Amino acid sequence: MKYTIIIPHHNSSILLKRVLLTIPESLKAQIIVVDDNSREEEYSHVERLKSVVSFDFYKNEGCTAGGARNTGLKYAIGEWLIFADSDDYFTSEMANLVETHVLSKADVIFFNVRSVVSETGDRAHRDSHIKNLIAKYKYSGDDNFVRCSYLVPWGKMYRRKFIEENNIRFEERTAGNDMWFALRSGVEASSVEIDSRELYVCTVSSGTITTTLSIDRHEAKFQATLKTNNYLRKHGLGRYQVSVLYFVAKAKQFGWGYLGHVLMECVRNKSNFLIGAKKILQYKKVLQDRQNPIFTRKDNQ
Repeated sequence: MKYTIIIPHHNSSILLKRVLLTIPESLKAQIIVVDDNSREEEYSHVERLKSVVSFDFYKNEGCTAGGARNTGLKYAIGEWLIFADSDDYFTSEMANLVETHVLSKADVIFFNVRSVVSETGDRAHRDSHIKNLIAKYKYSGDDNFVRCSYLVPWGKMYRRKFIEENNIRFEERTAGNDMWFALRSGVEASSVEIDSRELYVCTVSSGTITTTLSIDRHEAKFQATLKTNNYLRKHGLGRYQVSVLYFVAKAKQFGWGYLGHVLMECVRNKSNFLIGAKKILQYKKVLQDRQNPIFTRKDNQ
């Protein structure tokens, strides 16, 4: 089998149906849906979807979306791995794009993505970072912009043999659980290909992990970022580190004590506060991009 598509699911059966219907039957892919502790009613809805689209259905054998993706990896048999979130979907060009690269010798294929508001289909801005990375690569020829900073699992094809031989897995954090997998696969790949065409649509919606901020999620993503930066420095890739200024800026809303903790962790992990400093003048825009609110900015304002 050429492809395995892995989709974690949590209480979003209606949106899950949407993404399943965007997977072309012509790919004859193994589709794996892993339920992450959904309500019983939602779980039953997913079971009934199997009469509409053929897929393998498992319960999470770990915890969080990271554990769900690891469960999917356990049962994957395709030569290529493709990940999707249950509230996103694939573009109409999916079949053509993945078939273009199916004979590739690369370990990871990176694609462009676009973003929309899930409820309305209006243009959103969650794709701006990835589009910027691909633009930097095309201008400079430096694929490390994409290898080191494209820190989500979707929008890519991974050679399963490469993932298994290097035992690359997701962390089981409440947020940021995909950064480690994306980072290691990007940096450790022997070769990569970068396709500027759009494979995937990442959505913006209220109530998701990327739109809901809590101290637990903030801390989980913060620690994942520190681990990412430590790895990049260890591999001589310090110039591609992720800025910690967002976490410092948001920590105050959880109290002075927590802000002190964040600052101490930054010092202990030798964080470079100059990275991303130029964005301070665009503070509100940066916070909006990081939290992915339901309403998009108007580009003409």
